[in-house]
Amino acid sequence: MALLQTNKFALLMKDQLTRVINAATGTGASKSQIFTVQETKDSTPINILLVVSGTFTVCTITLQASNDGGTTFNAYSTADTGLDVNAKKFLVLNDLVPGVPYQFTVASITGTSVTVDAGAA
Repeated sequence: MALLQTNKFALLMKDQLTRVINAATGTGASKSQIFTVQETKDSTPINILLVVSGTFTVCTITLQASNDGGTTFNAYSTADTGLDVNAKKFLVLNDLVPGVPYQFTVASITGTSVTVDAGAA
């Protein structure tokens, strides 16, 4: 898995996966790595692919974005809130803006742990 740092955030690149949640066992954002997506020549929004693994029967995650450089985070959109990663182990999230800091928060989990890898699609 590729892990490039851009300033203080991991950079999600095309065709390379980066671990953004590493074996989270509870709810909250403490297990999420802050990341951003790779700039494009024309700064168009980027889609990302999520690959989910772990041992759980229930797990939902929410994509959050920061508008203050990574200090505070809020839900990115209603479409990216409460994503059921038990039902879909592969997900595509649309229209992430290059340069914006993002993170995931685990909203619910029943089981041992969840791991999420992500890359620009």
